[in-house]
Amino acid sequence: MEKLRKSVAALAAVAAILLGGVAPANAATANVDGWVYVVVNNSACGKTNSAQVRGILGSDTTSGWTLTRWDMGDNIIYPRVRLGTSNSLSLQVRCYKWSGAVWMPVGFTTVVGKFTPTRTGQAFWVG
Repeated sequence: MEKLRKSVAALAAVAAILLGGVAPANAATANVDGWVYVVVNNSACGKTNSAQVRGILGSDTTSGWTLTRWDMGDNIIYPRVRLGTSNSLSLQVRCYKWSGAVWMPVGFTTVVGKFTPTRTGQAFWVG
């Protein structure tokens, strides 16, 4: 009976390893690259002119990504980040206002932020 119990325990351990269930929860995310949504609040463009964020350019000094071209069309980017670590980003933001026919540029601003993601797919608002 003792032999059977040890065999079952050994099989359970192997199954857990193969299925990835052995690592401690904090070890699974500490300093691992992941991807998150970063949403820039339209309030970064100012509260009085009803402008919206329609372009983002920037970088994150923690994980080392840099947008080399403007991400245009909305106020969301999906950067690579370091999970379980405070990430610091600096963004240049293009602000636009709808004129009834087209989006008209009304200015630029800088947004800085810090956040600590724990898993891929999280969303963080800045600005």
